[in-house]
This record gives sequence, structure tokens and C-alpha cells, in this order.
Amino acid sequence: MNEPEIGQEINLIKNEEKRTVTVSNVAENMHQMGGTYPKHKIEAQSETGREMKLVLKDVSERPDERYFFPGETKEMSSAERYLYKWNILRQKGLPTAGSMRIVDKGTVAMGDMTADGSQFFGKKSWDVFLSQNIRKRDH
Repeated sequence: MNEPEIGQEINLIKNEEKRTVTVSNVAENMHQMGGTYPKHKIEAQSETGREMKLVLKDVSERPDERYFFPGETKEMSSAERYLYKWNILRQKGLPTAGSMRIVDKGTVAMGDMTADGSQFFGKKSWDVFLSQNIRKRDH
């Protein structure tokens, strides 16, 4: 994932609906944020003028391709698989980003959960859920 640039237009896609946002600020890059996936924290403006704080996450380099949720297929892009998992976690009531959209086959955009100064809690409950709901990929 290349670092987003101010003025760059980014398409956000969910369920065939496409929204275009324009980057107004790159707040933090992947080296400042840490975590498993490379990411960029940006501020953007929608076509209607709405200000948004987003995290663009590069999910194309999956840390462990051996595990996947039932219902995922090998034909799904990395971004589609990530969005699929996010939907399941949300449905089960686990803490997740409030919104997620696909940018391209290896990148997702999600609402910045730390924009209000809070931190993301509940990752331990993910570990328990994942250990009970993933299966080893057949090679």
C-alpha cells in the first residue's frame, strides 16, 4: 500500500455501493501505528462535505493463510475475506470498527476507533472467538 496523498481520491465500496472520499490529511503512517497489518490513519472528506477519520489497512499480506472462517472461499480477495470476518465479529457482538469498506482487493478502510482519544479494547475476546471458529485450510 502506497502512502495516501492529500487530494487523492479513494473509492470506498460496500455491497456494490461506491462512495468517493478525498484525502485531506495523512495523520499517521504504518510505522507509527504498529500492529499486524500495515496501515495509514487519514482524514478525508466525502462528496457531500462530511469529514471522516479513517484507517486504511493493507490486508493483502495475510500473516497466516492457513486459517479461515467457514463460508470464506479461496476465490475471495483478501479485502473481501477481511470484510467477511468483520461482519461475523460484528454480528456476534465483539468490539469492531463501526464501519468497513473495501478500497481494492488488498485494502480496506475502517472508521478510526481512536479518533475520540479512546483505545480499542476487547482484542482478547477476539482470540477466544477466533480459536473456536476458525479451521485449518486444506492444502
